[in-house]
Amino acid sequence: VRAKLKSLCVIIHNDKVDDEDEATLQELKLIEEKGDVNITCIIPGSETGVLLAERLAFKFGTPTNPPKLALARRNKYLMGETVRKAGIRAVKQIMANCWLQVEEFISDFSPYPFRVVAKPNFGAGSDDVFLCKSKDELKKAFITINGKVNSLGIVNDGALVQEFLEGTEYAIDTMTRDGYHKVVAMWSYDKQPANGRFNILFGIKPLAVCGAIQHQLRDYVLAVMDALEIRNGPAHAEVIMTKTGPCLVEIGCRCHGGYAYWYDVAKEFAGQDQLNAVIDGFACEELYNRLPDYVSESKRYGRTVDLVAYSSKELCAIPGIEFVQSLKSFHRIKLFKNIGDVLEITVDNNTVPGEVILIHENEEQVEKDCAAIQEFLKSGFFVMKE
Repeated sequence: VRAKLKSLCVIIHNDKVDDEDEATLQELKLIEEKGDVNITCIIPGSETGVLLAERLAFKFGTPTNPPKLALARRNKYLMGETVRKAGIRAVKQIMANCWLQVEEFISDFSPYPFRVVAKPNFGAGSDDVFLCKSKDELKKAFITINGKVNSLGIVNDGALVQEFLEGTEYAIDTMTRDGYHKVVAMWSYDKQPANGRFNILFGIKPLAVCGAIQHQLRDYVLAVMDALEIRNGPAHAEVIMTKTGPCLVEIGCRCHGGYAYWYDVAKEFAGQDQLNAVIDGFACEELYNRLPDYVSESKRYGRTVDLVAYSSKELCAIPGIEFVQSLKSFHRIKLFKNIGDVLEITVDNNTVPGEVILIHENEEQVEKDCAAIQEFLKSGFFVMKE
């Protein structure tokens, strides 16, 4: 752990305890009672910890965000409405608990051509996100989502129905100290249709904030953060650049997820990363002030390549390992499935069987190697039992 933070305490809370807040508070108090320990900051490790981390930080007097809009920073529907109320472009939407509400929304909205997105209000990782091209498809998606326990372990109380935002999706990673925002990374998402889904993530690549689109994205996200009263800590925003400008998909008051497999790419590309920016930002004002307001140029090139499985059978060999290791821009590979395991068809971020990290001095080499991996995934990367 860098800067003036001398130690790091990870609190993993047992969600079977009746009063989660009280149990975690007791744990933190025990740490304080052990001696000369001052709690510098409380940081959520994932989306499900955002509200709890803010409540604890407020009680302990460590830097956090105003509690008034806490739920709007976690609830996707309230998030969009708060942004809209501030006069910022937001997605057309309804949070529906019954099909009749959806029908009324569609009647007023009248999308043409018919393209509507349905998803959980508290979901993550593209879990049960559907692009519906008819009312019948939308009703089927609503029934699938409503009442289901999502990938975060939360029961979906209804479904969030939104207009379809057409355009390239971007991620913007930030750190904020006392209301002063810094963009520590910007990413372009490579999403493609596959396996009956419209938005399978095939990887991400970093961008320098050096063009009109990137500056527009930066300005938009900073305005969104102000509207949501994000005053301290990390944030990870996802935005689609539509024909009429940027529009928020969602923003989480935590670091970029994905098990931080993007870390090496960010470090090599810009010489900085969100994780260390957060530690420096909380620990030392001087170190935070040294960080640039945004990444304006690249040092090396890189990207993540999400492995996509097109069928579901038992794995008997993985020739793709040797193949990716032979590529000029290969940096490392992480597999979530081993020989003998059953490969799941990739339908969201939770069913990705692995990830490859590519880094090289030449951007064309990185893109060439990425294309080769994606082609090999269609036949030969994984060998499955007949």
